[in-house]
Amino acid sequence: MARDYREEVRRLYDTISEEFDRTRIKPDPFLETLVKRGFSRRTRLILDNGCGNCRNLKAFDKECIMIAGDFSRSMLKQCVKNVSAREVHYVQYDLTRLPFRNRVFDSIICVSAIHHLKEEDVEKAFREMGRVLSNRGWMLASSWSVKMTRDNRFLRRARKISGNYFMVNWGPYERFYFLMDAKTLGAICRKAGFRDAVTLEYGMNNYSLVDRRTREAGARGEASADENTG
Repeated sequence: MARDYREEVRRLYDTISEEFDRTRIKPDPFLETLVKRGFSRRTRLILDNGCGNCRNLKAFDKECIMIAGDFSRSMLKQCVKNVSAREVHYVQYDLTRLPFRNRVFDSIICVSAIHHLKEEDVEKAFREMGRVLSNRGWMLASSWSVKMTRDNRFLRRARKISGNYFMVNWGPYERFYFLMDAKTLGAICRKAGFRDAVTLEYGMNNYSLVDRRTREAGARGEASADENTG
């Protein structure tokens, strides 16, 4: 039987949720930059996909309606504590099967979550995000970069399984990671139907950015979304 890394990661986050919350406080800096530049100006409904402790929702205006989704029930409990003053709804689910109707979200953020999936499941996760993202919405997804393997501190904590799959220590526990470069992330996005995605490296992370807010980008996005749901 194949090893179920996703279930192992879920159990780990259930175990370390309180420690994770103490050490992960600020929103992703690239996300904060986008929000400050107006990406969330007309956003009414946001999905924090793989939300962890909801630290990234702190970057948004409190007037937005927010959906926080994660596979770890314990991490969702940390969310309740961190963003209790906002209109947030909490849902437990798997990244590869989103329990939402088509094209409902104005914005999707998926920060440091997809790297816990194997490559074929990363593609499934992007297809699902493409299905639920509005034709006039925007999305930001990120993952750890394969450049991490150049860092000796990382290598002391990491154990290579095969290819770009690693197990990385969190104290006595291990987390599964799929480390990509921006080119690989871009190829997965295109394969999943995101022809309008821009991929880049920022620090030790890769980012995939989709911006359909303009009328022209919306028209291109509609064609891409139709492919995802066909």
